[in-house]
Amino acid sequence: MGITDSDLDIVITGLCQPRTGIYEKHERPAIARMLDRLAAQLIQVAQSLGGIQTLIVIRTAPMPIIRLTTREGLVLDLSIGGAGPHTAAIYIQDRLAQYPALRPLVIVLKAYLKPQQLNNVYVGGLASYGLTYMMLAHLQMEEAAGSDTKDLGLMLIQFCERFGPDYDPCSVVVSVTAGGVVSRQRHSPAQSKHPGRICVVDPNTGEWG
Repeated sequence: MGITDSDLDIVITGLCQPRTGIYEKHERPAIARMLDRLAAQLIQVAQSLGGIQTLIVIRTAPMPIIRLTTREGLVLDLSIGGAGPHTAAIYIQDRLAQYPALRPLVIVLKAYLKPQQLNNVYVGGLASYGLTYMMLAHLQMEEAAGSDTKDLGLMLIQFCERFGPDYDPCSVVVSVTAGGVVSRQRHSPAQSKHPGRICVVDPNTGEWG
């Protein structure tokens, strides 16, 4: 569900993976060191090929990454992890077949967020992961309410209303396995972190993000 200038996410598997959906603080330095070594090798290759415009290692993020921009303007995010992203991709493919409106609605929102610089979670924005599950939760709830989920204009307006100023992230979370937007009390209180942020429960792992 990428727009024309979407980033490309690449996950390197077989080295290390987080026990939950993200790395804990004490795990991140080791992952960052692995990425530093990989970045040095990429720079060496780039010097011979001339194919990299910028390359930075974002070390302190919950999922440390290498952000690489090619001379052609393609942005790559390289991370070290497990099979979680692949499992999530399969899950989303299944939901796209179930909810045809999901793809165009997410693309419209991504196209809006990017020029506002609100699409990057590392600087306080909303990543595609969260946005997709938020829209899926919205479509689930609208379908349950008897709305026509194929009406794209209506679904977009109601999405903005649902997650607008009246949305209270301190009391609810997004959980597509629980049917949409539900009370935090339906999930483990131990995971009630970041109460002021929009929290999305991963349908494959049950972890909060």
